[in-house]
Amino acid sequence: MIGITDQVCDLLRRYGVNSSRADIESRLRLLKKWGVPEGEAARSTVVFCAKMDGGIDLDPIALVGFPPDPADPPQAWEWERNKLLIAACESPAEKKLIDGLWVPAPPGLRAQWEVEAGGNRYRLDFAIPEKKIAIEVDGHEFHSTKEQRTKDAVRDRNLQLEGWRVFRFTGSEIYANPWAAAGVLLRICEVVL
Repeated sequence: MIGITDQVCDLLRRYGVNSSRADIESRLRLLKKWGVPEGEAARSTVVFCAKMDGGIDLDPIALVGFPPDPADPPQAWEWERNKLLIAACESPAEKKLIDGLWVPAPPGLRAQWEVEAGGNRYRLDFAIPEKKIAIEVDGHEFHSTKEQRTKDAVRDRNLQLEGWRVFRFTGSEIYANPWAAAGVLLRICEVVL
């Protein structure tokens, strides 16, 4: 089993933050001494080190599910969902969003899901079909003109009229902070599943 220090170090490396292991251990020991629960201490340490050593502002809500519960660690096969989702992604921004996950993707999440709405057939970047949740990633290249935005609005309305809830991420927000965007994705999934 991976210790809490290793989990924090691994996540910070994914953020591109080069905090020393000694600094991380020191902060975790101090928070433990103050009586802060281990999971909260780990999240606080990630947020602190990301800001101080990487200049990254993280919302603690973006760290939903971190660290994984030691009593119920993710199984190796659960991580395969992330790989399968990445393989099905059509754009680099979609891949970056899934790659930003620090926990296995929720079981109901599907990539490139096809659905009919308003007499049209649409392919959703990501979906939770059982809950009618659509998650779209809007890259600048395909979603920046007036016509493209109008097409997206019509598409969203058609989906909504069929009972779908549509959540959109911009490519810019994903590239600026893929882990925060992934945290929002997890929050969406947590609320609906």
